[in-house]
This record gives sequence, structure tokens and C-alpha cells, in this order.
Amino acid sequence: QKEYLIQQTDQKVQNQCLFLQQKHYAMRFSHRNDFKYLYLSQATEIQSSMFQDCQNLELANLPKVKYIQSDAFHGCKYLEGILCDQLKITSLRSFYGCASLKFVQFLSLEVVGDYSFAGSGLVEIDFPNVVQIGTGAFNGCQQLRKVNLPVVKQLPSHSFTNCINLVEILAFSAKSGGYSCFYNCYKLKYVRTPLLKKIGKDFFGFCTAVSQFLVFDLSQAKNMACSCRKCPVCRKEIDYCCFAAWRRYIWETTRKIQAQSKKLKQLVNGMKKIIRQDE
Repeated sequence: QKEYLIQQTDQKVQNQCLFLQQKHYAMRFSHRNDFKYLYLSQATEIQSSMFQDCQNLELANLPKVKYIQSDAFHGCKYLEGILCDQLKITSLRSFYGCASLKFVQFLSLEVVGDYSFAGSGLVEIDFPNVVQIGTGAFNGCQQLRKVNLPVVKQLPSHSFTNCINLVEILAFSAKSGGYSCFYNCYKLKYVRTPLLKKIGKDFFGFCTAVSQFLVFDLSQAKNMACSCRKCPVCRKEIDYCCFAAWRRYIWETTRKIQAQSKKLKQLVNGMKKIIRQDE
């Protein structure tokens, strides 16, 4: 098989895959187009801009990497998947503009840096161990539909701004949020943030589709401007809107349960009647 050797014997491109075998690299591989796949067998850290604008890169396997520095994969627009089971931290713009990125396996991820995944192609986020996300971490992820961040305590400013297809957010530990966090997420319907108490200006700005809130106490919310075009009368009273929506949800759910109970009762009575007839 044809191999293309690069400067050192521990670096080679074979079958369109770049193999890197050292633990540390001082050099960068940015702006290269001679490989589609990347495999780092020993490296525990990826340096700043190391693979920036590698336009043909599609898949990266990083089995021992724990830290990805700023702009490491910035602009890799055809990157589709990342396997990195030991990753702990992503930094500023690590995957910024990776528009095709849909599959990530980050089982150990704890910290997401500022604008780390902004403009990426993620469809669903399920990071069970992430305790901190940075400003604009998922800003402009236009394919994103569902988010689960169960242990994150703060939702910073612009975290999900312009995620125009976002439908559901689960953040059961979040206690506060910055400004414009979900600004222009006009398809957002389901919000599960039961501990949320303080939010910034335009936190839900132009979230006109929200129908089901699980938000218990926003009485402490300050400097709030909802900008909800559906409800201009209640501007700056997001707590009222949340409670009203939640009460409506409870009422609708109760009605459904009552209807189901009625049908079940009818079914049981019908069965009893049949049993009596058989006797």
C-alpha cells in the first residue's frame, strides 16, 4: 500500500488517514487537505489551531486526548464525527464552524469552552457529566433540536442564540442564566429548568413557540425583557408567563389522565359484565 511519509517516521498518511503516534506535537497540521481521517494513538492534548481549516477531514479518533485547545478544529467544515472517550475540556472555538459535525462521543467531558461548538452541525446534545459551559458555547447550531445538560448550574449569555430548530432543553440543575441565552430560538417548546431563579435580559427573547415550562421561581429575575411577540402585555413578567404555561400544562395533563381513567373504568366494567354472563 502506498504511504506518504511526512518529515518524521511517526507521522504518515495511509489510505487517506493521518496517523500520529507521539504523545506531544509542537507542529501544526492546519490547512492540510491530504487526509480524511485522523488517528492520534498517544496524544493527550491537542494544541491551538493544530488542525484548523483541514477542509477534507471527516472523522477523528482521539482515544487518549483529555484537553482540546482553542481553534483546534476551527473551520473543519466537513468534519462529521469525533471519538474521544477521555476528553475533559474543550477550549475557545475548538469546533467553531464545523458545520457537518453531527456525531460526538464525549463520555467524560466536563467543561465546554466559549463558542466551542458555535456554528456546528450538532443535532442533539447529551452531556451527562458537563458541569460548565462557556459563553456562546452552542451559538448558531442551526440543526440542534434537543439539549440535555443535567448537572450544568449556569446557562451563560448567548449559549443557544439562533439555534433556530431547538425544540427541547433539559437543564435540571441550572440556577441562573445570562442574557439572550435562547434568543431567537423560535421553535423552542419544552423548557425543563426547575431550579432556575435568575435570568438576564432577553433570556427567552423571541421564543414564540414555548408551550410547556417547568420553571418554579423566577421572582428574583432582574433586568428582564422577554420580547415575546405573542404576549406584549406581560413584558418583563416572565415568571407570570412561566407559571401560567405550567398551570395550563398541568390542567391539560390532568384532563388526559381523567379521560384515560374513565376509559379504563368502562373497560373494567365491561369485562365484569362479560364474566357475569359467562357464569
